[in-house]
Amino acid sequence: SPSPLSSHWLSRVLPRPLWPYAELARLDKPAGTWLLAWPCAWSILLASSPSSSSISSSSSSSVSDAAAAAGDLLISSPELASTAHLLALFGVGALLLRGAGCTVNDLWDREIDRKVERTASRPLARGAVSPARATAFLGAQLAAGAAVLSQLNPGSVVVGVAALPLVAMYPLAKRVTDWPQVSEREKEERKRGRERKREQQRFNKKAKSS
Repeated sequence: SPSPLSSHWLSRVLPRPLWPYAELARLDKPAGTWLLAWPCAWSILLASSPSSSSISSSSSSSVSDAAAAAGDLLISSPELASTAHLLALFGVGALLLRGAGCTVNDLWDREIDRKVERTASRPLARGAVSPARATAFLGAQLAAGAAVLSQLNPGSVVVGVAALPLVAMYPLAKRVTDWPQVSEREKEERKRGRERKREQQRFNKKAKSS
């Protein structure tokens, strides 16, 4: 089957041999990466915000002067470079962690995916990449993630390493619970409901014309 990436803008910037790996990492579906990255970015920005006590609030200062002072403080803050560095690290880390989790998922489920219409076009399911190459790609993502993690403080390293078993086990959860699939099941039920409604409308229209 054709690659779903063929109609995506990534197909215009990535060489065709890399398309299956981009699909494994879900680069064409970034919602999961944003869900990981935004809480990190929000926390970093909150932690790096200057204290309101550092901005003069005396009655002699106008609102415009206070705003200008705040802007100068943010721009000249020595923490600005550190904040940008952390944002970049967590952004790249979110991309790699989500990609690794999706790759593990596709490796675990490749035989099942071939039998499901929604997942039959995934690269492992359609044979666009071999399990060995997907495993090597997973190793590359984890190695790059480890390089990102090594630049953080020891506490963050411990938390990051502790999260890895959860990332690996999450794809297996669907074998013992349907919680991750609730939204998919609801979508299928709504789709079937719309199909039944259309069928009823066609039946009613045919009954009136006869």
